[in-house]
Amino acid sequence: MRITCDQVFLVPPEPGKEKGSVAIRPKITDQRIEWNNTMRGVSYLIKSVHTEPSVSSEEDGKILLRKITFETEEGKILNLSLLNLDLYHQYLQKWSAGKPDFPSDDTLQKFYLETNFNLY
Repeated sequence: MRITCDQVFLVPPEPGKEKGSVAIRPKITDQRIEWNNTMRGVSYLIKSVHTEPSVSSEEDGKILLRKITFETEEGKILNLSLLNLDLYHQYLQKWSAGKPDFPSDDTLQKFYLETNFNLY
């Protein structure tokens, strides 16, 4: 399996924490999942992965996902959910520089996909 998603997902907060983070353009292979967030790259060796397609599962030949669930080699299970306004407001906005607000899920996705965070 080899999947590259041109999407942004919420990485849920650690237990007992409020702040989540983002997974920008996750890439999945048989043994690894990796993504960028706004500060660095993230990579996990994985035992298993399950993807849940979105309702319209292909756009211009690209795979669109709603959820990615995986188990790391250490046995940790993570559930990445497609980032939308509700998740952004709950887990990310109050910790984001300038606390930007967005009119739609699409503009939120475009913000994270089109901003070069390496400049900051």
